[in-house]
Amino acid sequence: MEEVNKRQSTTLASVEATVSQQNFKMRNFDATLAQQKAKLLAAEMAISQQNAKLATSDVTTRQQFAKLATVEAVVAQQTAQLAAASQTIREQQTALTEADAVIRKQAAQLTTAVTALTAVEATASLHGARLATVETAIPPLATAMDALVSRPRLRRDVCADVKSACSQICFQVNGRFYVGSGWFYYDALDDLRHGYFVTAAHCVMQVVEDRALLTMECGFIQDPTTDTWVRVDVRSVFYDGVADVALIKTDIDLSNHPRCALKLAVGEPVSGDTCYVVGNPGGLDEDSVSVGCVRDPHYCEPGGYQITDSIFVTCPGMGGNSGGPIVDEAGGVVGIYTFGLGESFGGGSNKGTLQQTLSVLKALRNNRQKRYLGLDWNVPSPFLVARYYPADARFSTCVYINRVAPESPFASVLSPGDLLLSATLPSGELVEFGNTNKQRTPGVLVYYYEPIAIQIAYVKPNQQRLVATVVLDRTYDDVSLLMDGPLQTGLLGRRTKLLDRLTGLAEGTATHAFACNPGMSLMPMGV
Repeated sequence: MEEVNKRQSTTLASVEATVSQQNFKMRNFDATLAQQKAKLLAAEMAISQQNAKLATSDVTTRQQFAKLATVEAVVAQQTAQLAAASQTIREQQTALTEADAVIRKQAAQLTTAVTALTAVEATASLHGARLATVETAIPPLATAMDALVSRPRLRRDVCADVKSACSQICFQVNGRFYVGSGWFYYDALDDLRHGYFVTAAHCVMQVVEDRALLTMECGFIQDPTTDTWVRVDVRSVFYDGVADVALIKTDIDLSNHPRCALKLAVGEPVSGDTCYVVGNPGGLDEDSVSVGCVRDPHYCEPGGYQITDSIFVTCPGMGGNSGGPIVDEAGGVVGIYTFGLGESFGGGSNKGTLQQTLSVLKALRNNRQKRYLGLDWNVPSPFLVARYYPADARFSTCVYINRVAPESPFASVLSPGDLLLSATLPSGELVEFGNTNKQRTPGVLVYYYEPIAIQIAYVKPNQQRLVATVVLDRTYDDVSLLMDGPLQTGLLGRRTKLLDRLTGLAEGTATHAFACNPGMSLMPMGV
């Protein structure tokens, strides 16, 4: 029994030891469990924090997705625009390719045309003499058609008024009979009662061989209100010879017929303006109208015969047109037709010169109070002018002095062979002399009615350039009456040589009992 108890005690002790070990292990497990719970709690806290961060991140992500969606929409829109632009570029490239093909085709056609034109020009050069003969014999139809089709036309009512204001003038000088043209003129309404009639000076007077001045012996003008002939009172004829302008006081009262008289144009003509010449060409067609354009509104005639500031036009004209008006499209007078260099090269004193001299002629006196220059000049070629300057120097056109009259105000300054370049007027205006666009004839100095001091620039044959003051104190009253004539340079002699080369007014054919003047050189245009 004791053995059993011992064994049981031993077993119990062993069990107690095991239980003690198990309790120790349990305590260790509880400690471990507490640690695990602490770790679990810490993990749960970390997870909670991670969840909070994840929630924040999710909001940010949704915002970024929203932005990304917006960007993608913009990119899609730009992609669509780029596609449209690409399509446009492709279309333009296609059009450019087609245009290039057209240009190449046209270039080929142009090359063919140039080749053909070259062949035509070669053929034309072989027949130049024949063409020249044909061009002389056949009127310039192309020019006429162009004038009819493309140029502005003188309105019918204006044309009718202009023609009503014009008349032929038949006159006798030195026993011979001539015909010319002219027009009734007024500036103020009171002028109408006097019936002022303007024509060319060479229709009422002639300077014969620089020895005699012959004036109209008798003449007739048509009354525009009745179309009847009226005898001219030769005591009522007044002229400005160098301007080739005459005014006749007819005493035909036009007060109730202002449309039968013309006024000077309101504006200033410019090169290229359409203009018209009305007159009686060849004594064949009274009040005939021809159309052209203004070549030069301030023409400096290079020969130095027509010394006044003039207008040069393309309107066809011939002997008999002398004295007829040159009018613009409004019917205003821009010049008087007095000389010709061929059928479509002619003109006369311009509007400015007419204005300056008619104001004197209306005072019923010849215009001899204008300044007398006493210079004989012409516009030289650059080959002559080059001798007056150093080699390779640039220079402008000017006028060459042929002669200086002893009574000329320039006599103490200028000599034959000098080049006259310019004049500075009292107003300070610089006037350059020559026949380029901005230059003027020295004749612009004529129309001052009081003495003036000018400063001229000129060049001597030894290339010395000088400046001098000249007082224009001489008038045509101070010199011979022979100096004041049409195409008169201001000296005697040279004009006679000119007229010797022409078929003069007294030397033409007897067609229609009038003398003709068909030459191609500068000439007065009476018949």
